[in-house]
Amino acid sequence: ILGDKKQFSNVKTTQARTDTNREYLNNLRDSFIKNISNEGTKIVKLEKFNIKTSILEFFEFITNYNTQLLKHFRGYKEIISYSNKYFYQDSLQVMKIRGKSISDVIKFSFVKYDGKKELVQNTNIPEAEFIISELKKLKEDDSNQSVGIITPHTNQQKTLVELINKLPEKDYFYDKLKLKIMTFDTC
Repeated sequence: ILGDKKQFSNVKTTQARTDTNREYLNNLRDSFIKNISNEGTKIVKLEKFNIKTSILEFFEFITNYNTQLLKHFRGYKEIISYSNKYFYQDSLQVMKIRGKSISDVIKFSFVKYDGKKELVQNTNIPEAEFIISELKKLKEDDSNQSVGIITPHTNQQKTLVELINKLPEKDYFYDKLKLKIMTFDTC
């Protein structure tokens, strides 16, 4: 098993139904007792085998060997740098090489927080309005770029879709810019 419990977890596990999860755990426990062991300490380990936690935590609990891989191939330095600093104590060696300058690939914009509490949890209206203003600039420039918006929150995704669908430029955004609005899960 290769993996890392420090990675971003599956967002859908937070939506897993407790009663369904409990039913699966009870079935697993019954099968374990019937086919493997009824020893109390071994049965306790099954509690780690839970959809709300990483399967890697379960395997870490029963492992006989564990090592930290140092080379990171999946992402660029700018993407992994936060995790590298705060979770891995700068021990990762980023191996992915970018063919273009970072300024040609990604742009960071800072949206001033208005201090208001959002009516819907995990939404950010000032951010959504900023994104829409950027889309309108691309339309003014008659851009032929494609646009992808990725948010960690389903509610923010829904808010963006609702706000954009109310705009007269919506067809331009979806057709010409090939706009896609996604969560981490769906991208």
